[in-house]
Formats: sequence, structure tokens, C-alpha cells
Amino acid sequence: MAAPLNELTKKNVPFKWENAQEKAFQDIKEKLTHAPLLALPDFGKTFEIECDASGIGIGVLMEGALKYIRSQSKLSHRHAKWVEFIESFSYVIKHKKGKENIVVDALLRSIWKLHPKHRMEQILFEAHSGGLMGHFGISKTLGVLREHFHWPKMRRDVEKFVEKCIVCHKAKSKLNPHGLYMPLPIPSVPWEDVSIDFVLGLTRSKRGRDSIFVVVDRFSKMAHFIVCHKVDDASNIANLFFQEVVRLHGMPRMIVLD
Repeated sequence: MAAPLNELTKKNVPFKWENAQEKAFQDIKEKLTHAPLLALPDFGKTFEIECDASGIGIGVLMEGALKYIRSQSKLSHRHAKWVEFIESFSYVIKHKKGKENIVVDALLRSIWKLHPKHRMEQILFEAHSGGLMGHFGISKTLGVLREHFHWPKMRRDVEKFVEKCIVCHKAKSKLNPHGLYMPLPIPSVPWEDVSIDFVLGLTRSKRGRDSIFVVVDRFSKMAHFIVCHKVDDASNIANLFFQEVVRLHGMPRMIVLD
């Protein structure tokens, strides 16, 4: 609002009182004489004066009391876990100035803390399974610990603790990596080893068949093409296999399918 007037106070700027300056001057007088701005606050209540400044002006805002953690309506996922953990205790929040809070400041300046061996298990539990944690993996748990603690062979201890966590075993699936490709054994007689697959997406026949069940003998390359339905389940396919293949060639030793 006062930017046009502030421009006139700058060095090497000629003083020219124009419409913009006149409007700013009148607006400021009107705002300063407005009744609500001249009213005294209720000193029986807690309030704060919030000041802010920029390149063109200064602003002052009177605020009410700060909202404490229990009165907030919208919480992030992490914030909600903090509140849930803290609410398990009986506490009163009080502000303490930084100059007076010497003990906490000293602890925060301490980068790494060395603890005796008998406390390591409890520290690992809090970093992995504690109320503020989320049963993270080895890397994340190790990262949390390294922010505050250090001891020899820390990674080995974290790996052992995470691998023994019952909650992680129940809630997290673990896929074993695929091994090396192994060649299939070469069959010595016909219809000893067979491969099966399906051809889907065909035009539906008058009987409603829209797929082909393919069975190939890996020794002779002889094949059977058996019509079927796309919706056939395992029991229907097994019946087709016995009727069209086992009935003619006997039970194979190995069946390969993807």
C-alpha cells in the first residue's frame, strides 16, 4: 500500500507527487483511522504479534493462541503416528526458551552416542519396531540409527534384528530371486516329456469354443490341438488331457508349462 510513497524516499529518485502517491497517502490515513485497528486487544487472552517485511512494505498481524497438537484436525501419516505414540503418555506441553533449555541443546549437538552392549537390543527395537517407526527394511533402519548412534558391526546387528522380526515376516512378502536358467533334459522315448500351452483370443465357434489346448511331445514334436473354452478351469483341462493324450500315449513322466 505504501510502495508509491517509499519510492520517493530512494536515492536519486526525483520527488514527484502524482496520483499514485496521493491515493496511497489517502488510503493509509483511512486505514489508520479505522476503528477496529485502533481497538485494544483483550489482555486477558493469549495472543501473539506476527511481523513480516518485504521489499515494498511491512505487515503486522495479531494472532490467537497457538494450536497445540491435540487440536489439529488434519494430520499427515507420519504426524498421526507421532500423536498416537505421544498420547500413550500423560503430559502437559510447556514452552521453554532455547537459552534455558541447555540440556536438550547439548543432546542435540551430540552427533553419535556410544552405548553399552546390553542397551543395543532396546535401541534396535526402537529404531525398527518402536511407536514412531514403521518396521522399515535394513537400509532405512540403519539410516535412522546412524543419525544418532554408532557401534562396531552395526549393519550386521541390524540385519540380524530385522531378519528375526516376526511382524515383518507376517506382513511382508519376500520373493526369492530367480536362479540360473537350467536346460530341460533330453527325452529318450516319445511321449515321455510333453509341453503344454494355450492359444487364446480366437473367434468363437458355434459350440462356444474360443481357445486351443496345445500338447507337444518334446521327443517327436508330434502335437495335439484340442479345442476348449477360455473359461475352462484346471479340472476341465485335466479331463481333456486324460481323454485326448493319456488315453492314446499313456501318462508322461514330465509336463512343462509356463
